Amino acid sequence: MAALIARQAIVDEHRAVFGYELYDRTTAVEAHTAASDAALLFNALSHGGAEALVGQKVVFINCTHESLASGHLELVHPDKVVLEIPTLADNATAEAIDTALAHFDTLIKRGFKLAFNQNVLRRAYVQWLPRAAYIKLDMQSFKPEMAPALVKFAKANSTAQLVAEKVETAEQFQLMLDLGVKYFQGFWFAQPSLVQTKTLRPSQAIILQLINLIRNACEAMADSPVRRLSVISRSDSPGFVRVTVSDTGSGISPAVASQLFSAFVSTKSQGMGLGLSICRTIVEANNGRIWMEQRPDGGTDFHFTLVKADGSEAHDG
Repeated sequence: MAALIARQAIVDEHRAVFGYELYDRTTAVEAHTAASDAALLFNALSHGGAEALVGQKVVFINCTHESLASGHLELVHPDKVVLEIPTLADNATAEAIDTALAHFDTLIKRGFKLAFNQNVLRRAYVQWLPRAAYIKLDMQSFKPEMAPALVKFAKANSTAQLVAEKVETAEQFQLMLDLGVKYFQGFWFAQPSLVQTKTLRPSQAIILQLINLIRNACEAMADSPVRRLSVISRSDSPGFVRVTVSDTGSGISPAVASQLFSAFVSTKSQGMGLGLSICRTIVEANNGRIWMEQRPDGGTDFHFTLVKADGSEAHDG
């Protein structure tokens, strides 16, 4: 299966390519979810041809707020990755705006850089500004005479690099260049181009999931008198294979089990609660599902399904 990814160059003041913004053209804009964000990241930055897509340049990738908490970013090295994060809906509460800060701080601590659109300059988002590495100014959303005040305010209230986007004329480029803006994006420089990449294969997704599930199972059995781990694969519904990881640990409390696959929910006192969330994101990005069942004799069964590769046969093992 192939994924269609569009890229558009971001250039510096000398019009040399600084980086690329990547767009998922396999999924409709209104249908973007954490799973589709995960698929874009994996397809763009894994074996699917990152070198062909962006070379050694900085990568700007759009993220939904759902995807920030989904856990798949734990599998991405943050070097040269900028996460473009939208501001919330106009009717968003102050509490909702503040809630995002914890996710931002976790990502920044890991080494990611964050980019916001110009709405971050609104008073409601004052606490987001220190987290911004880049702020994008949409040249189609304000009149040229407003540019000096907008740039001055952004520079006075943040340390972010400014990116003038949707630049369509030489006059717009010169205006922002004269105001000290260093980075530019728009049709005047380059239109988005489509690149066809390979998708993350189910076999590779299985490896990532098994690493998480087996590690969890081994930790769950650390204090058990009987330690038995099994991994079984078998055919499931037509076109799918099911993998089950079973352990003889102490099981999972009902309170935790009900939200086990959510980010930042953990059965471990020192856990971040991202491993199973990552599993869920990978599974859903590959059109599968994942669930947990308590074993009658103690312990836990974790099941996940994935699309069966062509010509492959499931087997017990």
